[in-house]
Amino acid sequence: MWKNRLAFALLYAALLALLTAGQLGLHMTSGSRAITRRAVAWCLGISAVLCACAVGLSGTEMPSVDRLRQSQKLIFKLIFLWRIDAALGWETSATDKALADTLPSVKPGEYERVNGLLEKTIYGGIALEPFEERALDLFVQRLWGRNVKKSWKMRLKLRYACLLAAK
Repeated sequence: MWKNRLAFALLYAALLALLTAGQLGLHMTSGSRAITRRAVAWCLGISAVLCACAVGLSGTEMPSVDRLRQSQKLIFKLIFLWRIDAALGWETSATDKALADTLPSVKPGEYERVNGLLEKTIYGGIALEPFEERALDLFVQRLWGRNVKKSWKMRLKLRYACLLAAK
């Protein structure tokens, strides 16, 4: 569903370009060779309406399940960047201890809680409550390692982790 909305936003952008070019072309081929103020205002009006539609469609939220899967990918990609082996439901206590030792912002037991929430939704099919979604978001923020001294290579990896998680 979310991909369809993105396709609609791209379609609106393409229509915007076609309509603007078409209207300008009509006025250029008419009796007068100059573009009138009225034609420019008309094209800008159409452009504004189409841009508003594209922005309105692109600003819609992802469905909860898709958002959770993206969060899961990002969490495990960030953990991997910190050189910690992790998988959903696999050696959670060892991973939790390693994360707490590596990142001071991650509290002991927090990874086990987040892992339980991910398992609850992915394997159990149970939707998360808003406070549980906030817990996931907070954990992702802590995995960025804001207060940890990092090399320039690690800063670059963390900066572009969202692109890596999209694969």
